Amino acid sequence: MLLSGERGKEGFLFELFSSALGRKCRILKNIYIRYEDNRGAGMMCIPLIVIGSGGILIAEEKHMHGFIEDPMRGDWRQFSGNRIIQFSNPIEVNSKRIKELEKLMRDRGFKADVKGIVVFTYKDVRFKNRLKQVYSAESSVKYIRSFMNNKCLTSSQVKSLCVFIRRQSPKFSGGNNSKKI
Repeated sequence: MLLSGERGKEGFLFELFSSALGRKCRILKNIYIRYEDNRGAGMMCIPLIVIGSGGILIAEEKHMHGFIEDPMRGDWRQFSGNRIIQFSNPIEVNSKRIKELEKLMRDRGFKADVKGIVVFTYKDVRFKNRLKQVYSAESSVKYIRSFMNNKCLTSSQVKSLCVFIRRQSPKFSGGNNSKKI
């Protein structure tokens, strides 16, 4: 059930999850939340949030080919042909998002399990390490289905969390930023 013609485009995972997960989950995209850290306050974008009975999953979508050197800490590198491209560790990026979303929810009395995954959309990607938070598009759907089988949240709690999270995002986040499935 993959939308193979769309693999390299932003929004691929949103469409894939929307079609593959059925009514099990609600999917929010491009949600902006406020945060504060030791450097000040700002806005943080969470590109994709999946909410269901198992809790909340924040997915980082990566459109990359070739070999990925993926250390636990520090920047990652993509080796594709003669090119080497360095990029921020997506697991570390997601951990910041998880921390801020958990803090926001805790401040409002919401309790839910929040996890992060990194999803590479192209089929021809290989990794130096096999990290448990890193998935292909195909395996991410399987993982999310399994994660959502944990019955931690009722359907009314899922709905309340969706409404709460959507309301955190300012109106300038642009366009339709959610889809109920």
